[in-house]
Amino acid sequence: LRLRRDAAELDVKSNTAIVATVLAAVASALAAQELLGSELALRPGVFTVQSSIVELPLYVGLGALSGGVAVVFEQATSRARALFQPESAAAAAGPLSAVPLFLRPALGGAACGLLGIAFPQILFFGYSTLDAILATGETA
Repeated sequence: LRLRRDAAELDVKSNTAIVATVLAAVASALAAQELLGSELALRPGVFTVQSSIVELPLYVGLGALSGGVAVVFEQATSRARALFQPESAAAAAGPLSAVPLFLRPALGGAACGLLGIAFPQILFFGYSTLDAILATGETA
């Protein structure tokens, strides 16, 4: 993977990023404690390990699959950014580079909306739906 720095990316190792992440975590924890009290937003089900010899390879496989999905996601992100890249000495302009900056979030929102129309099951309908799914194991 190549390292790339531009204005759209935040260096995750910078002090600014770490401080912002800690502040966001503390603020969200305080807000959740104030709003929910001692009640959990999600109620986890009962989980017991049936056989570690059988389950451990499944978790290793799930980790490997997650790593593969992360690589695909990173490549998809790079390709999406390339669509909007202005012309430079190293690369040609992307096909959407002429789209004004203020319209780009709207374009992203429209793409998300179209995905939601095509695949409505990816939309989040609230914690009551999620709690029902976790309790019964059935999907809507």
